[in-house]
Amino acid sequence: MTTDFSHSQQYLPVELQSLKTGIREIEFDIFVKLSDENYVQLFSKSLGIDYRRLFKYESRGVREFHVRAEEFESYLRFASFTASQLLVSASVSREKKIASLISLTEQCLVQVFSLSVFDEKVIAEIKTLVNHFIAFVEVDPGALVILLKLISQGGYLYYHSVSVMVFSLFLARRTQLFSRQAVQQVAIGALLHDFGKTAPIDAVDLEHPVRGVEKLGNLIDEKSVIRKIIIEHHEQPSGKGYPYGLRGSEISVEAKLVSVANVFNSLISERPHRKAISTGAAIDFIVGQPEVFDSNSAQVLSLVFASSTKTPARRRRS
Repeated sequence: MTTDFSHSQQYLPVELQSLKTGIREIEFDIFVKLSDENYVQLFSKSLGIDYRRLFKYESRGVREFHVRAEEFESYLRFASFTASQLLVSASVSREKKIASLISLTEQCLVQVFSLSVFDEKVIAEIKTLVNHFIAFVEVDPGALVILLKLISQGGYLYYHSVSVMVFSLFLARRTQLFSRQAVQQVAIGALLHDFGKTAPIDAVDLEHPVRGVEKLGNLIDEKSVIRKIIIEHHEQPSGKGYPYGLRGSEISVEAKLVSVANVFNSLISERPHRKAISTGAAIDFIVGQPEVFDSNSAQVLSLVFASSTKTPARRRRS
């Protein structure tokens, strides 16, 4: 990282890449340089970093921003401390750790949803993120309540993906059918279940499961649980699902779990065309349609969440 004082004594350049720590909160303002005399504020101390916006600038070829000279030390502290480090720090509160983990995940998903194909680096980042979530659940199951509260505060597409991953993670662990590695595979598949979408999130997009597996290329084995979840999460026991109209046992157990988690999250989230419903009503809806949702998976959902009467309905976010 270099500092070029010839540009200005008031603003100093910083690399865009150095801002991708996975931490939203900043103690300095970030500016875009239009000319030597004109700097426009992009991110503020009060609002923090919006990783979707940051990635848009990166996709346009922007590689450098600026900070005020008097706030450069704050920037250096920020750039030297990543979310991964924060997650293992004993001095950081549980809620802040979870918030940072969600921000780190959003940062990754912003890129995931913009990719035409995957590479090994992205897969490695996703596995690391999922392992962080699994570790939280293993040592602190009560973290679910905080996760749900914070997840509801972001853009729907990214946070729907995170929510479905979290719900699927809890369902998979509750079944006691899966090893830790298998739970990881379920969580990854759930996180990526909608990343083939090109239409608006609420629109019916019959091709998005196929597009999703196509984006994986050859990085994930064709028989992988991850692929099965992405391609099968809209299949139904009755055979009336899509894209292939699979029936009953033709659908993988993992995809059945994610299917339930997917609809459960959608039902308890407020959307432009309808209000959110309560946790109990969502469970009743799913359990009451065995031709649409696997009965065993619906029962697991009931066991995990029926007692969580405080699970909030989500307010709509754009």
